[in-house]
Amino acid sequence: MEIYIFRRDRSLLGAVEAFEYLRWTRRYSHCGSFELKAIATPENTELLRLGHYLWNMAGDLSECVEQLMNNHLIASKDPARHIPGIIFSSPTLDVPIRTQTSHRNLLDVVTGLCDASEVGLKTVFDPNGGPLHVCLYLGGVTQAVFSKEYENVIDQVYTTSLLDYANTALIGGEGEGSERIFVDIAGDSGEGPHFGNPPQ
Repeated sequence: MEIYIFRRDRSLLGAVEAFEYLRWTRRYSHCGSFELKAIATPENTELLRLGHYLWNMAGDLSECVEQLMNNHLIASKDPARHIPGIIFSSPTLDVPIRTQTSHRNLLDVVTGLCDASEVGLKTVFDPNGGPLHVCLYLGGVTQAVFSKEYENVIDQVYTTSLLDYANTALIGGEGEGSERIFVDIAGDSGEGPHFGNPPQ
């Protein structure tokens, strides 16, 4: 992906090709924002100056999350990452986003994208034994107050959580590029660590 840079007179100055991270957020009634982590090459330093315009080709957030879920959870090529009984679907939300990520927790990445775009994420349970249905949605603004003073809290329950659960982890060690050593640690499979290059 390339990010095109324009001067104030709308003339094309060039394109940023070497960057590590981009998050582009549009908001309904407020100023949008973007976050770009670019490699400090002489070309990028010249292009990324205050007053220049940035323009990129963006996809929809639902397509981005679907790709992440399929590649790393639902239909992962790595059996250790695959969790059965989960499906994902979402309508096109008209929330443009373009991002690039690697070697991060899947839940952290997805929830981070949703938070930045003010999009809801939920999992629907089917009591008849169907799969867990993960989907995105755009919610409305509501307000609810729960308090014993209003007599709408009957009981308090202690809850345990699997929020930080991960069924596999990829740990990178020293080295650069193809020389970098990775250890793949599977959780529930009972297998020991696997050494080698990261998955493509």
